[in-house]
Amino acid sequence: MNKSITLTGNSINTNSINGQGTLNIASGVTLDNSGSIEESIILNVASGSVLLNKSDITISSADTISGQINLNSGTLNLRDNVSIADLNLSAGAGNALIDMNDSAISTFNIAKVQGQGSDLKIDVDLNTGMSDKLVIAAAPANTELRLIGINVLQDGYADLITYIAGATNGINSTIHDSNPLNPNPDTSIVMTSGGYTYTFELTGKGLLSVSSRFNGTLAEAIANARVMNYSLVNDLNVTTPLGTLATQAGGRTFNLFGNNHTLSSTSTGIVVANADDIFNSENIKIDGFTNSFVTLNNGTVTVRERDTMEQVRISIDELDAYVGKNLEF
Repeated sequence: MNKSITLTGNSINTNSINGQGTLNIASGVTLDNSGSIEESIILNVASGSVLLNKSDITISSADTISGQINLNSGTLNLRDNVSIADLNLSAGAGNALIDMNDSAISTFNIAKVQGQGSDLKIDVDLNTGMSDKLVIAAAPANTELRLIGINVLQDGYADLITYIAGATNGINSTIHDSNPLNPNPDTSIVMTSGGYTYTFELTGKGLLSVSSRFNGTLAEAIANARVMNYSLVNDLNVTTPLGTLATQAGGRTFNLFGNNHTLSSTSTGIVVANADDIFNSENIKIDGFTNSFVTLNNGTVTVRERDTMEQVRISIDELDAYVGKNLEF
């Protein structure tokens, strides 16, 4: 490779990616090969997404992608303890996403981080006190990693979580739920199907303190505009309507993490009344519901694709087909 190559919606199945040049990811691409990405290659994730999975890629003897990854406005899905030599987060938080949500705990080593930063999603296990971790050897002090998604795998009483470690120059890591109604912008509230409500609060760079209480249902999470994340820690059957997604100024993003569990009901699903609200669901199986799992009062809803972060407006006439295509039943 000695020129720039652009891929759109492809899977790369080769023994190696080598030579010189730039590999541009224009939309979702899975690197599924038994070779390596050599140091002379720049992997440029523009507006799409790339999945890096160590179980699918034999990277090198050091398990490191030695080429540079330049994350612009796309999504970088990290899986299975991948290591990266050089990660350039040029777009900044709110434009790019590092997504580590795969319902498993992993550690990702990054030798050098540069650029403005990105959003971040992680898995945490409050039974063991473990979480996904970024171990960063060097980064500029002005790089911001904004934690916007916390998926709880198991309920528990862990009171301290480390999600970033080893930054030589420190990282200006902030965590908040992007909620202007929240009096503490450094707090994120997560509810689970086990009936727990957790408050994650930033206590240091890459450190979260956790407090919990036994209270809360999915319907209550939907009705509380401060709750941005809800995790299934077991199969959940609801017998009452889930209700209307409470909104906030500028719209609300609500993440429903399924962890491969089933959400079932003999009643009605979620009602989205504000066109500015975004509803995300990941790794979940839907069963039952007397109407669509998501219904609309306003005729349209904004849906954000997990991998590409592309937002699309779905009409009520198209919603059933969209949900059927993007969720596993």
